[in-house]
Amino acid sequence: MTLMRVGAIATQSAGCAGHETMKANDIFFPIAKACRSLAHKLESLGDTPLAGDGNFKFLVLGAGRGGTSLLNTCLTAHSGLRVEYEFAAKVLMGYPLCQPDTGCLFDERVKRFKAECLREAEKHRPLLWGNKLTTEQLYGLEDQNTFNPWTDVTARFFSEVVPEIKVIFILRDGRSCVASKVRRTGQPWVTAAFRWKYGVGVYKYLRERHGNNHCLKFEELLADPAGELRKVCAFLGVEFEDSMLHNTQDSIMPEEYRQPGFIKEKAKPAGIPEEVYRFIEDDLQYCGYV
Repeated sequence: MTLMRVGAIATQSAGCAGHETMKANDIFFPIAKACRSLAHKLESLGDTPLAGDGNFKFLVLGAGRGGTSLLNTCLTAHSGLRVEYEFAAKVLMGYPLCQPDTGCLFDERVKRFKAECLREAEKHRPLLWGNKLTTEQLYGLEDQNTFNPWTDVTARFFSEVVPEIKVIFILRDGRSCVASKVRRTGQPWVTAAFRWKYGVGVYKYLRERHGNNHCLKFEELLADPAGELRKVCAFLGVEFEDSMLHNTQDSIMPEEYRQPGFIKEKAKPAGIPEEVYRFIEDDLQYCGYV
């Protein structure tokens, strides 16, 4: 039941009682008014059409522990860019809940996400505004498929929500990415492996079905940061700046993610259990890691 409907019922209930129920009116009318007010606020978040992106120009995307934060800090140092760190990401994951109707779950979350991004981007003109997300956060939209017939969440997000926005995707060797997830968060190996595989699914979509993207590998960024960042800048239509090479400890990142420069040792594949390797082997091959 929507908030607007609750407000209407409250109003009707109060109106039917007549003069003998003034106390009920005193209770129901304020509730109805509050419900209608909150409903209008939530609906206004979806007033911004999904087509048309304003100053929201690009996304930085990749699996968690896959190099997104490092790339984010490099781009943040550019004088012509404004890159947020996981701005409104919780909206994609369902926090706060903005629509109790599970049938509209995907639509409500993406409308709110897009509206919040557009409003934030407008604050930073004339800089090109972008947002760094992880594929784990994008996975939050899969809640739609928990309650409804299956829909291709990845395809809908990129084709309906951000169709004109450039996507920069950074990919990391699954062995190292999965091992890093386990070390950092303590999550089970199979969970970490599944999350990396989901990220590869997004990568496949971008490579095979999305024309407005630039993909790079974490290992190549570590080996040749200037060369890789020049390619990213060319994709965004801005000039490369040397400052991008000296910002890996930017305060925009959580302190535990900051690092002194580009640590090439992180490019080495990590050891993982044999059963986990078999689980991700096909995707490692697709990505060119084995």
